[in-house]
Amino acid sequence: MGYKYLIVGSGMQGTACAFDLLRSLGTEEVLLADTSAAGLEAARRRLKSTRLKTVRADAAATRRLVSSFRWFK
Repeated sequence: MGYKYLIVGSGMQGTACAFDLLRSLGTEEVLLADTSAAGLEAARRRLKSTRLKTVRADAAATRRLVSSFRWFK
C-alpha cells in the first residue's frame, strides 16, 4: 500500500507537483482538485496516469472542501 496525496490547484505548480509524485514508486494515488474543469482536463491530458484522480472543488469553501474529501482515505 502506497501513499495518497491531495493537491489543491491544477495550474503549473499543481501539475508539476502531481508529475513528481506520480513518478514515485511509493505513490498509490494523486487527487488533484480545482474549480476549473478545463485546468483539470489539461492536467489529465499532460500526466496520462491511471493513478491520477481529479475533482472540481473550491478551496475558498472550506467546509464543503473538507467534506468532499472525506472519502479520500
